[in-house]
Amino acid sequence: MSGFNNVSSPRHYTDCDIESIDAIRASMTHEAFAGYLKGNIIKYMWRYEQKGYIEDVAKAQEYIKRLHTELSEFNDQTYERIHSNGV
Repeated sequence: MSGFNNVSSPRHYTDCDIESIDAIRASMTHEAFAGYLKGNIIKYMWRYEQKGYIEDVAKAQEYIKRLHTELSEFNDQTYERIHSNGV
């Protein structure tokens, strides 16, 4: 993986063949993973004034993007499943 940065691809989370966020996703249901992402958004927004300002806000944005993707994929799959069954 190229382009390491502290927000979307920190080196300490990408030393293995799979990023830890992908392993976490694989271990959870859609709802649990969405909750995990929401918790991280809250964490970074809660502390940004005391800690990293721009970097923490950028991290929150990264988790918001991931949550958006997760919800979009889940909604697309649900829509396809419902409409393919004629429900």
